[in-house]
Amino acid sequence: MHSFSRLKRQELKAIVDQQRERLPEKLWPNSKTTIPALIDILLNPAYGFTTDTLVTRSNERQTLYLYIADNRIPSKSTVVFEATVADQIGCAPGEWRVKASHVLEELQKSSSPIRGQAPIKIGVPDPFNSDFTAFFVESSVRKLATACTNPTHLVVGASDRSSLTLRVEHIPRSAAVHKLMYDEFPSDTDTTSVSQFPPDFRPLDAARERYGIPSPKRSRSDSYATAAQYLNNIVKSRPGYKTFVNSRHAVLQNPKIPAVWKFAVSFRNDFYEKDFSQIIGESNTSGKRVTKKMIRIALAMGETSFREAEEGVRLLDVYGSGAEHEAAEVVKEVNTERDVALGKRALLRFLQEWETNHTV
Repeated sequence: MHSFSRLKRQELKAIVDQQRERLPEKLWPNSKTTIPALIDILLNPAYGFTTDTLVTRSNERQTLYLYIADNRIPSKSTVVFEATVADQIGCAPGEWRVKASHVLEELQKSSSPIRGQAPIKIGVPDPFNSDFTAFFVESSVRKLATACTNPTHLVVGASDRSSLTLRVEHIPRSAAVHKLMYDEFPSDTDTTSVSQFPPDFRPLDAARERYGIPSPKRSRSDSYATAAQYLNNIVKSRPGYKTFVNSRHAVLQNPKIPAVWKFAVSFRNDFYEKDFSQIIGESNTSGKRVTKKMIRIALAMGETSFREAEEGVRLLDVYGSGAEHEAAEVVKEVNTERDVALGKRALLRFLQEWETNHTV
């Protein structure tokens, strides 16, 4: 059977549309034209469609250069791999299509994968105006290799070196949702301006107080939101916060990692299970305590990265420099800088393996 049988209707129609001048106008396909009818048109020698150049490269292997511009950090990197040619449907001479999912899968298997915790979107330069970006996927980094894409294929331009440029961006998150702690993936860029009023300022309550009218008792959700805002302001004022924030999407050298972990754990130690009244200063909030989720939200950390920071500090407190069971090999690894940084997760894995093999 001809390879057309594997193509979708829109792909068959794209082949016909590309060479529409070969077909009488009354036979031009429309929304009601079926797949069998499109195949009959393409295979009819009377019309002379040149199908071979469009489909015979399917499954061919082609070296593809990916130029990745990660605008979150920002940074630039290159990945090269042998891509599978999907087809040349709707392409100009010399162009070919590759599945977007194939590109993402190979990228994440490479030595320069996309890293980070917060959701991202990836796109390619718009073919008509390279200043703009045509995004084809939105996903968490963890699920990027298996994420659904739209469109499903990317066009590789005609060139001596087949290449694609990928642009990586943050997905903006609502500041209001961030403050109310309903987002499991907090924003990594808080651009909320500083108010001239205190965080707990409420115009209506202020007006009631002025005229001696009692304010209604604050609801549970109001108390939690206010405490969360206080924690958010407190963490930003702590020493080391700027270094901590700048580390979010960076692949760090080992010597810089302990300080990042310890910043998060120190904040947890100071405020976890603390009574709201000690933070907000209002007696009617007494009895409510700071949760670990509130700590994570204030730090803008996902659950996994927060848990890894806790584990990293625990292991360093046992085997690191100055610890009761200080291990020379651990101290050496923590102080090692490499030509290519391995990042927090690699160091944590080393520490966990060390503990497994050297139980004290």
